[in-house]
Amino acid sequence: MKRLIYIFLLLPLMALGQTSDKTCTDWYNGFAAAFDTVHSFSKTGQIDTMPLIREYLDQWAQAGIDCADRFTCEFNYHYNLSVISSITMTVRKPPYVEEAMTLSDSTGGIAGYMYQGYMLVDTLHFEHSIDWLERALVRYPERLDIWQGEIMALLYADELERMMTFFDRFLAYSIRHTGSWLYTNDVPLDKAVRPEDDPVTQTVQNKMSTLLSNDFYTEATQLIDIALRYYPSSPVFLNDKAVIYYQQEDYEQALIWLQKASKANPKDQLIKDNIKYLKQELKQRNKKK
Repeated sequence: MKRLIYIFLLLPLMALGQTSDKTCTDWYNGFAAAFDTVHSFSKTGQIDTMPLIREYLDQWAQAGIDCADRFTCEFNYHYNLSVISSITMTVRKPPYVEEAMTLSDSTGGIAGYMYQGYMLVDTLHFEHSIDWLERALVRYPERLDIWQGEIMALLYADELERMMTFFDRFLAYSIRHTGSWLYTNDVPLDKAVRPEDDPVTQTVQNKMSTLLSNDFYTEATQLIDIALRYYPSSPVFLNDKAVIYYQQEDYEQALIWLQKASKANPKDQLIKDNIKYLKQELKQRNKKK
């Protein structure tokens, strides 16, 4: 689920008319469409648009048209009241930040980081946003974007422990889920042909890569260990465990996990190539000793 800050000016006034014939998709599409046209007003602070958004969502609720997308829109409303985008300076760079300016102290060491990030300014609205997704998952657990939305929200709030617990729930459900995953407007996702294209696998790998990009090795390892608990024979996750060790220059352990991945899928040429490359790296390292 993409993080969108939806802004409304004229749309709620238009919605005051006939609403009984509107479908859930109509309501959702109307909610999303206004963002592109009036976002500039929100960015400049010329108009406080949040009351209009609230009005639109209340009209949707009163129309009695319930669906997963009403829950996700309520999530977006509360989430966007809970965070602000800002230039931030911290000692520890959050895991989601891709680019940051390094600040040095008088000795040349790293004193902190400056980056464009998100600051949690209202914990009440943040918990309300999470609550809307939790309520949605009770009724619509097959909606992958809802799972991904809560993962994203917890990551951006730097709530990594809660995110790991939630990932455990997500993967526990994923092994019981036998039908198609659904996304926005209940659109079904195509079945993956390759293991690495599976949406569950991609969800895990996306967040693992985010964690690794900022050297959160402990958390990346924890995430893959959770994944392997539910998918112990997954060549993708076994290979991911090797990648984590490799990035920490523990080539011996990386090779062990690559060999496990190759055993799980002997036909995977990429894993074979990785094993060959890693053996050469180990050979070169041993020569230097």
